[in-house]
Amino acid sequence: MISAPIVGGRSFFGDGSGDGPLVLVGATFLAVAVFARAARTALAITILLAVVLYIDFGDMRDGLDELEGNPFADAAQIGWGWLVLAGGVILGVISSLLGFDARRQTATTVEDDPAKPAVTE
Repeated sequence: MISAPIVGGRSFFGDGSGDGPLVLVGATFLAVAVFARAARTALAITILLAVVLYIDFGDMRDGLDELEGNPFADAAQIGWGWLVLAGGVILGVISSLLGFDARRQTATTVEDDPAKPAVTE
């Protein structure tokens, strides 16, 4: 997720010690919740994942601040994976909100009773 010359790179999985596995499991549960149309569960999982990503992004930014004064500090780059993760959080929120909207619409829609004739005016 971040790379710098000579120092090398650091991934989100951090050789198993990072939060990458947690986010991967959370994303799997989020997908299951979305397909099961469990909007509240999906929103809760999305919020938890957003908090984890926010904390990790802050830690990464602090690490970049520690490079100040290093001649290679300007060459440090944030990987494009953060953009993908942020997009996943945004899609999780959108799908959760669409799930709430779909539940509200089905709750307010009255199904026609096939035994009753349709009334035309």
